[in-house]
Amino acid sequence: NNLGNLLRESGEVAGAVQMLEEALKLEPNDAETMNNLALAYEDAGRKPDALRFYQSAIKANPRNVEAHVNLGILLMELGQKEEALTVCRQATLLKPDFVEAQFALFYTLAESGKMAEAKATASLVMQMAQQQNRPDIMRSLEAELSRRGLLF
Repeated sequence: NNLGNLLRESGEVAGAVQMLEEALKLEPNDAETMNNLALAYEDAGRKPDALRFYQSAIKANPRNVEAHVNLGILLMELGQKEEALTVCRQATLLKPDFVEAQFALFYTLAESGKMAEAKATASLVMQMAQQQNRPDIMRSLEAELSRRGLLF
């Protein structure tokens, strides 16, 4: 699992997929490995496989917030807005202080045209990112707000 992640992060997507598939054979019910394999499948452009493994990760561990966030974003990319919103809301309920979950909710709300709720969520994300010293989230939020003309 760790080697697969390192390969994925270094751009060796094919090697990452192979390693993570092998890791999953050794531990077939490991939600973290399923989530990581789904990320690798996404990087490889295999969105249907990614979707299936995010869902499997959540089934194996319903409290896997990272899998919820990743699934929500993928569903939004696939045009399944209401389902994406449901999954992202669930992620924020599971772990309210997980800034990535709040950011994913902001993103899905904005993409769905629910701008009032998106702005309120953006304020929360901004506050959390500052408190948690997450300049990466701040930059992503500012870029999304700017792209949508929502700077405040």
